[in-house]
Amino acid sequence: MTEREAEFRKRQIEQQQGAAKLEKREAEKAQNQAACDSARRYLQSLQAGIRIRKFDPQTKELVFLQDADYPKEIAKARSTVDANCK
Repeated sequence: MTEREAEFRKRQIEQQQGAAKLEKREAEKAQNQAACDSARRYLQSLQAGIRIRKFDPQTKELVFLQDADYPKEIAKARSTVDANCK
């Protein structure tokens, strides 16, 4: 009887661990999808020419992205999309 109980408890623990791993993978998947969607929207905004404001660490203010900075920012956004959208 004790051996059966030990096996039963072992199976329960394995099931709980499996469920926890699955839940963690699902949460990571949802987080990655949200990051992908956000990166794609940002890239689309840049490509559409929408004025983008960025935080300037020197002045501690929000400033508009300069036209000359758009190609560099688009390249960064594309690499972010590539990294997050697999």
